[in-house]
Amino acid sequence: MTASACDQPVSATELNRVLDVASTAWVVMDRSSFEAATAERREAVPCLNEEVSPELAIHLHLHEALAWSLERRSDLSQGAFRAILALQPSWALPVAMAPERHRLRADFELAQGAQDSGERRPFAPPGDGALMVDGLPSRDVPGDRPFVVQMLDRRGDVVRTHYFTPGSVAPEQQDGLAWWLYQGELAGPGGLDGPSPKVVTGRYLLGGAAGMGLLAGGVYTVAALRARALDRGELVCEDLPAARGQVNQLVAASAGLGAVGLGLGVTGLVVAF
Repeated sequence: MTASACDQPVSATELNRVLDVASTAWVVMDRSSFEAATAERREAVPCLNEEVSPELAIHLHLHEALAWSLERRSDLSQGAFRAILALQPSWALPVAMAPERHRLRADFELAQGAQDSGERRPFAPPGDGALMVDGLPSRDVPGDRPFVVQMLDRRGDVVRTHYFTPGSVAPEQQDGLAWWLYQGELAGPGGLDGPSPKVVTGRYLLGGAAGMGLLAGGVYTVAALRARALDRGELVCEDLPAARGQVNQLVAASAGLGAVGLGLGVTGLVVAF
């Protein structure tokens, strides 16, 4: 899903609000509210229309750690904590969320003691845009921990946002594009390395402009040859004023075609770039 395909695009502020609701529900042990906020968060992320900051990425990773801990998936909870620590090594888990001997704190401490494998998977950003991973420009993605990935177009507008968790129970249930992105299965025309729809449209417009320019040039050439033939008396015509009028009409037509071509060219440049 793209942000533009959502019924209601979501701002970073709104996503932070949802995450705050989830955190509060966790602290007061209101499971139903936490699960409702979790569902809302997972619907909101693909609809983000703003860049994720590293701070918001940390908030997202914390929420995932809480959610996986609730499901007793310590491996995935630890992965989310490792993602946080990769962004901010000095980050500390609030006591209000996990007192001593709490399962969540145990996951956090194990994540603190784990060594970063440094595994990264290369991924070239779209040809006319950029790739953001956990709020930072990147040309690769982590291979063994969660990450927030965003695709930006040439203007810097957010096109897609995904939260990806390697090793989750059912990766096929996540957004298909995020899964393919991670596997590196999208490449070439129409894939993530191909031109965006805006660039394709711009190219068609520029092609149309070139065609109009050639047509205008052809019409003007015919008009010029006809005018020269009339001037030299090479063209026999009973009504010379009418013949010259036709030449003038051809010249005007070529000018009109040229103006249309110029308009298409300017529009194509604006759309593509």
